Amino acid sequence: MNICPRSVHRRRIGPAYYTAILADVVGATGRVVGYEADPGLAERARANLAAWPQATAIAGDASALDGRFDAIFINAGCTYARPEWLAATDRLVLPLTIHMPSYSQGVGVMMRLDRAGARWAMKIVSQVGIYDCVNARDPAHEPILRKLLAPGTRITALDPTPHEPGPACLAHIDGFCVQ
Repeated sequence: MNICPRSVHRRRIGPAYYTAILADVVGATGRVVGYEADPGLAERARANLAAWPQATAIAGDASALDGRFDAIFINAGCTYARPEWLAATDRLVLPLTIHMPSYSQGVGVMMRLDRAGARWAMKIVSQVGIYDCVNARDPAHEPILRKLLAPGTRITALDPTPHEPGPACLAHIDGFCVQ
């Protein structure tokens, strides 16, 4: 199991909070890796995880994952799933967010993705308001993602394979086409 990068705004809550929760979930025989974008926060996270030997914190943006994971939980707002994350697991939870006027953080939906061959089944888990993910946001994607937040939009799949936009594409971004 893996928790991916959180922004430096985690200071007010405390680094490694969700990593510790997941370490309890996986138990002594599991493995949890948390990434902190800020090296100082990563150091504090490592100290906070001392009671969970199955958990560790790494300073970085989770662009160079070490191995495969049963699941990846992203705890910061993204406009797409990084290809490295999709390659490292068959199950992913991530918040797809956009910026709205008068909000200091991204708003959007928490998505569950399950690999189904070359595509991924997608399901909305909940609404979310969350800070930005380091290196998994592109402001140019936000107008494309706004369509996903419209009432009645039915999201069913992610197709990361290269293809031309078509009628099934609700939000077409190269390598991250939501259908």
